[in-house]
Amino acid sequence: MSNSVATDVQPMVAIIILNWNGLQDTIECLQSLRASTYRNVRIWVLDNGSREDPSLALANFPEITLLRSAENLGFAGGNNYAAEIALAEQPDYILLLNNDTIVPPEMISELV
Repeated sequence: MSNSVATDVQPMVAIIILNWNGLQDTIECLQSLRASTYRNVRIWVLDNGSREDPSLALANFPEITLLRSAENLGFAGGNNYAAEIALAEQPDYILLLNNDTIVPPEMISELV
């Protein structure tokens, strides 16, 4: 008999999505994440200096944390900025997604 305690806690996955003038793609990406079978996720969307303000459209996604940059930090700079914030939550994994990604429901489970 083992002294270890079994847990059903899934590793936490921090998901980072950059939005730059592609709000409709970002919304479709977030909708696909809602259908994910993997539940222990935190989602950060960084608006990377878009012309449009995404706050109103993304208000329909209370599960996300919306970050905003006044200027476009580029792909690497934007992801690094958001990852630094996400790391404060001590995730087990970080998943970087392009905002035009449609995530199949089992994808995160299979990756973890």
